[in-house]
Amino acid sequence: MDKHTDKRNGSQCTCSDPELCATAKQLKLVMSWSVNYSLSQLDSSAKEEALVAEDFIGVHKVTVSMEHFRVSCGMPASFQFKEYCPRVFAHLRREFGSSNVYSVDGRGGGGSCSEDFRAAWTVQLPAWDSDSRGHSSSRFLRSADGAFFAKTIERSEAGALKRMLSSYWNHVTDCQTDTLLPQLMALYRITMSGSKFYILFMRSVFNSGHPLIRKYDLKGSRVARRATTADTAGHAVPTLKDLDFIRAADCLNVGPEVKSAIMERLRRDVAFLERHNIMDYSLLVGVHEWADVSKEDRQTDYQLPSAEAQQFNRFLIKQHLPSDVAEPSPSSAGRPTRFYSIGMIDILTDYGLVKRAACACKRMRYPAAGGVDNAFSTVPPEQYAKRFLSFAD
Repeated sequence: MDKHTDKRNGSQCTCSDPELCATAKQLKLVMSWSVNYSLSQLDSSAKEEALVAEDFIGVHKVTVSMEHFRVSCGMPASFQFKEYCPRVFAHLRREFGSSNVYSVDGRGGGGSCSEDFRAAWTVQLPAWDSDSRGHSSSRFLRSADGAFFAKTIERSEAGALKRMLSSYWNHVTDCQTDTLLPQLMALYRITMSGSKFYILFMRSVFNSGHPLIRKYDLKGSRVARRATTADTAGHAVPTLKDLDFIRAADCLNVGPEVKSAIMERLRRDVAFLERHNIMDYSLLVGVHEWADVSKEDRQTDYQLPSAEAQQFNRFLIKQHLPSDVAEPSPSSAGRPTRFYSIGMIDILTDYGLVKRAACACKRMRYPAAGGVDNAFSTVPPEQYAKRFLSFAD
């Protein structure tokens, strides 16, 4: 049971949580508390009223004191929770909806995902996810139901998101959420033990409930774009890269109509990122096998969305089979149907001074890497966009 008093400026809270936990779980506990607090206290005030300019710069900050409960619950003696643009993200969660079903033929789903989001982070503690990759020292937390991720990001990335949030909102609503950009759920800053953690919450690309047999992180670059031993060691399904994809002669068999729909989305999303001077993003691709997944085989007792309901999910694309090949049913003894998860990730890298310097260094290091910097990944946004789309096509 939580008890807190809240003031807009310098809020003070006292929280009681009897759960015993190790010090290593402190950040996870603080994150769960923060999600619960945000959605119970702040979401209730985020009504259907239209967003205004002030919402895109608004913040809500709370200082939490737990001095009397530190021994019993394992939380830090105090911490500070800061949520950026709470009304904007509440509206985004409402726009994305709980079912997230949006097909290439125009069928859509609706409803708010706020309760799904809250339950995912508060019913059970999240887990650090060693299979996910990120820039620099980024780390990932996976919600217990696998539907959402939280990523620690750099302060510069948080700044990039705040600068482009208004445009991101317009892009998402203009295309009626029919986008392959990450579905962003919330942006927090948690300060504890003298450290600041910027945490970005988003929906998972791979939440299908069916086995993932391969996954790729694709940029369209060919220099240093092969998974290393360190990338693959200890991972049941390692994240492979562009050269691995090319070497395996892999391909997404989706048929011409679905390909056209995917490329239309990608062109629209990439144009948005190029306008904001963003590069170094990736297309995350997963290859799944259709299988009957029993409740006992799942990591938790959560009911994952059924693959039947998600066949035309924004992220899930059913495999296309030639007309002369009979499509097997999920329970057939023949080759199982495969389908693909696709979504864009890492959309917060600005082509600023650091990346410009990196580009200059790589031009000297790889002088023969293509006439228009076609090989190494760090290139200006317009070149990056053109190469990315060409590779995807």
